[in-house]
Amino acid sequence: MLKRCIAAENRKLHRSPIWLLFFVMPLISASYGTFNYLQNLEILHERWYSLWTQHTLFYSMLFFPAMVAAYAAYLWRLEHMGHNWNLIMAAPVPPLDLFLAKFCVVFKLSLFTQVWELTLFVACGKLFARFPGVRELAAASPEEIEAIVKPCGLGHSKARDISACMRMLRDKFDCRVPDDFDALLSLPGVGRKSANLIMGDVFGKPAIVTDTHCIRLCNRIGLVDNCKDPAKVEKALWKIIPPEEGNGFCHRLVDHGRAVCTARTKPYCDKCCLADICRARKEFANE
Repeated sequence: MLKRCIAAENRKLHRSPIWLLFFVMPLISASYGTFNYLQNLEILHERWYSLWTQHTLFYSMLFFPAMVAAYAAYLWRLEHMGHNWNLIMAAPVPPLDLFLAKFCVVFKLSLFTQVWELTLFVACGKLFARFPGVRELAAASPEEIEAIVKPCGLGHSKARDISACMRMLRDKFDCRVPDDFDALLSLPGVGRKSANLIMGDVFGKPAIVTDTHCIRLCNRIGLVDNCKDPAKVEKALWKIIPPEEGNGFCHRLVDHGRAVCTARTKPYCDKCCLADICRARKEFANE
């Protein structure tokens, strides 16, 4: 019976948004760890071991506990959304098996996450052990870069962009990431979203990141009118959002879009702090 319960829990994960968290969170963790390693090369002399310490510092202390909590919370939230608790308690299945099945699925997701994080560590280690700086990476061929980043799902086009980006950083910006928006856009493989993220999160300068959550919420609230173009939404927000508030505003929209104004389910308008000004509230109330 426990095996059947586990199989039922696994089916709930098919096409689930939780897989986006599974891929993105370790990527962020690996990026932080690698960046911290590169910033402290003068004191971190044991290459593989030092890189591992930086990866595990951010991953184990900050990201992994949050991911386990998110996995568990998501599985229980599915039951709340479907109002399944009465059915669960009345089902001809031992309640212990039902609860153990959920813990088994959380354990499986956590194990997969560990493997994915290890893959990222090996890829980062190979890349920066072989090419420790911008100059070395700029001198590498796209084929050499592709052979290292391919296990992470980055193919030929990404390797070509990385190579071209590093060459431009070397030749035009003296191996430093520019803190100018137009200069960032000139780098191969860097779009408006990535440039705004770097400007806001790395350099602390005014920025507006128009991701899917931001675009969806701006249309629902009424800040833009049926506009799906990220560049147009960004320009509209620049007109109404103070520059110093832009970066924080977009991060808050992402949090609000994940927790309240969701895309895959009906928004929780009764919990929304923006309900009194939201244009779409009446539309969802009539559904």
